[in-house]
Parts: sequence; structure tokens; C-alpha cells
Amino acid sequence: MALAVGVQFVEVRQAMVALESSRVGQDVASVLRARYAGLRAELPAGAFVRLVREERQLGAEERALIDLAAVQLHRCLADLPMEPLPGVEASLITQIAAGFHRIHSPDENRDLEAVKRNLVAWWTGLSEELHLASVRYALAPHVLTNSASEWVVGDFPAAYDWREQATRAGLFVVRDFGDGAVLFRSRP
Repeated sequence: MALAVGVQFVEVRQAMVALESSRVGQDVASVLRARYAGLRAELPAGAFVRLVREERQLGAEERALIDLAAVQLHRCLADLPMEPLPGVEASLITQIAAGFHRIHSPDENRDLEAVKRNLVAWWTGLSEELHLASVRYALAPHVLTNSASEWVVGDFPAAYDWREQATRAGLFVVRDFGDGAVLFRSRP
């Protein structure tokens, strides 16, 4: 009996190791690193690069979710009872409200439209920072900067048409690596 359990444990452990090893290199940062391999090689050593991404607005579904969350956040900020929000713990709304009390004025926190705007800004900013951390890793040893830079990396969805956006920003293509990865230079 003990031997059978031991054998089953070993088999389960081997299956887990096989599953974990099949995922190695499939995390967001590793996928971006592989996607930018040619781009990194094209840049001069230790280059400072700026990032440009798709110009995007929130979709109708995203806006509807933000509106629902903002109403509950607004109620929490006003010390009113909150309605249950499916899939969201009340404690999360309370934590976000604590941050809003520190960051935003009482007038803003009383205004539902201001709470919506601030919630969108907070959420998109958080999402952007998480993505930037992956891009920093993917571009290393090159340095990602917010300052003006001769070199600009385009990080777009594969199907996104970035040409008009690049023209407006005064960028010219050095090389399109496909899959949304583009190396630009700023126009002098």
C-alpha cells in the first residue's frame, strides 16, 4: 500500500514538473523578450528608447464595468452602504476608497463623474505600469525612458495599423519586425 502511494506521488510530481516546464518561457515578459529579440539586436548598445503604444479608448463593456464599480466606490467614499458587485470583494472597493481619500479632494470624491474619471485613470495607469515592467525586461540591456529619445519602440497589437499614429508623432520606421513590434527613429 505504502509503495503504491509512493509511486502515485512520484507520477503526480513528474506530471506537475512536465506541466510546469511546458510553460517556461510562456509568461508575458518572456514572450515579449522573444518578440523583441531582433529589435534589441538592431539598437545600439545601451540605447535609451521611448515606447509608443496603440491609441485606445475603453470599449462599451469596459466602460459599463467601470461605471458599476465607480458607483460602488462613490457610495463607499460617501460612507453609504454598498450594493454587492458580482466578482468583486467589498474589501477591494474599501481599499481603493482609502487610496482615493488620500489622493483626491473631498469635492472630487463626492462627484460621481470625477470618481469615474479617477477610477479609469487609476486602472489604466496600473495596467500600463504592469505592462511597462514587462517591456523593460524585454528590452534589456536597453533602457526604457519617458524622455525624448532618438529611438522609439512600437508595441502594438499585431493587427493594429500604426502608420498614421507614427506619422503624427514624427516617427519613421527603421524596421517592422511584425507581430506589432516596430523600431522607429524620431524625426530631428
